[in-house]
Amino acid sequence: MKRILLLAFLISSALASLAQAAVTGKDAAAIADFTATQCNDGTTSLSYTTTTGADLLVVVVAQETLLDNPIDSVTFNSLALTKHTSIATPGIFVSIWYRIAPSIGTYNVVADANTSVPCIIAARSYSGAHQTTPFGAAVTSSGTATSCSVEITDTAVGEIIVFGVTDYNGGTITPGGAATELVEDQTVTPMYTTYNEASGAGSPVTVSASWASSVYFGCAAASVQAAPSAADNFFRRRVQ
Repeated sequence: MKRILLLAFLISSALASLAQAAVTGKDAAAIADFTATQCNDGTTSLSYTTTTGADLLVVVVAQETLLDNPIDSVTFNSLALTKHTSIATPGIFVSIWYRIAPSIGTYNVVADANTSVPCIIAARSYSGAHQTTPFGAAVTSSGTATSCSVEITDTAVGEIIVFGVTDYNGGTITPGGAATELVEDQTVTPMYTTYNEASGAGSPVTVSASWASSVYFGCAAASVQAAPSAADNFFRRRVQ
């Protein structure tokens, strides 16, 4: 009985003192547009700085004017990123890439389109991200319209939704729903691109964007999953 009471006390103390796991945006988001030649030969070189933090994740949203081949690789400090999702429509390619435990410091993000088309890349880093499954299920949309809207069901309180949007000469992008724009840029095409975020407030969360003219567009969203909390680890140790 004493052991049971002691275990109950330890559990209640842990729950009272340990904050819920949460993802936090680190540093300012960076974005830049590049010429067809730069995207084709891998000289995009977006300079981005990460700082220290527990359970780091760097995320890159890479978009291009699709002709023959989409962006097929992204690196940070010459280390490969993993593609989480992508969507292609005539004229537009949108993708979300990530690297768990990225290099700390200022390094170049490089995207290789493997074809001569203009592209835009944006980067942002997060702490408190899950180091095994950093993203929930992705949701994408594409077509011809003046807006896009997607609903993310694989998210939870304390997580952050990444939402990349591109339109082909449709005009400046205005975020909607739960989305907040961090950065926007355009190529000479012009292709307009934004990197947006939304707070995971429990499922579902709707993020959207709109622009002036009905044109080709692509958008992709996914929730950055939180690392296990100290309370989770406490329970795992007790079960083992």
